[in-house]
Amino acid sequence: MAIKIYFLDDETDILEIFKETFSSKDFIITTFNNPNDLIETSKIDKPDLFFLDNKLPHFTADIVSKELDPNIPKAIITADVNQKFEMNYIAIFGKPYINEEILDLMKKLNTSDE
Repeated sequence: MAIKIYFLDDETDILEIFKETFSSKDFIITTFNNPNDLIETSKIDKPDLFFLDNKLPHFTADIVSKELDPNIPKAIITADVNQKFEMNYIAIFGKPYINEEILDLMKKLNTSDE
């Protein structure tokens, strides 16, 4: 069964590349460039995993995470991997991220759902 992944970033080119790179029969990728849209959509249609950019206009990953379901795993993609975060994340990926590392996490989550 495919897992549903929501990815939040303010850079539309990164959103497009992420979706093109990782969409498959196993992974349904939905992208958002507005934190409020992500928060509202996730209340109605819950994903299996969130990927969050850490630095957005007027928001950080921690601010967004506080508004999301605490039972859904979250990973951060950030330029500053050494930053301390308030919230717990299952992974922190640097920018630019390594496709194989992202894919490994997604596959791990996919096999744990079976």
